[in-house]
Amino acid sequence: ILHAPDDLTAGAFSHVLAPWAGRIRNGEFNFEHQRIRVKGVPGTKDDGQGHIYNGMVRYETWRVEGYGFDEDKGVSITGTFALNIDAEQFPDVAQLYNPLTFRVTYWLKGNDVRVEAEVENHGEQASPVSVGFHPYIDLGSEERRTQTIVDIPARLHWKADQMIPSEAEPVSGV
Repeated sequence: ILHAPDDLTAGAFSHVLAPWAGRIRNGEFNFEHQRIRVKGVPGTKDDGQGHIYNGMVRYETWRVEGYGFDEDKGVSITGTFALNIDAEQFPDVAQLYNPLTFRVTYWLKGNDVRVEAEVENHGEQASPVSVGFHPYIDLGSEERRTQTIVDIPARLHWKADQMIPSEAEPVSGV
């Protein structure tokens, strides 16, 4: 789930997507009556159409905070990281995101993986944050892929226009 810093290009693994998941049109958004430009900030990724996607933290350094065992949840490892945005070069973005600490715990029990995420804002103002995950699991054979079930207990999902989130709608059958 976590991987060594020298092995960042070997695949997606289970990257944490934060402080946003998904795409931001043209790398800009409005927050509390202010236009925020995140395009070009280190850690952002351009989709080739001018939109940026999947946050800024995929290559941040993790600090293992702990590991453990719970009879119901299984074994766990918890890591934390903080964003380090150059405040002189990107003052608006640094003001929103530098005071954030991300804490992610991965729980493993049998064939189940559970992920818990927390974001702590140490600043004086609100920060626009969403957290997502980009799991990559090599299932091997076609037979194994067709027999694998992924259960995501979601109440809402985001409709998208050109892979850019547009509006939330209820998930049916939940």
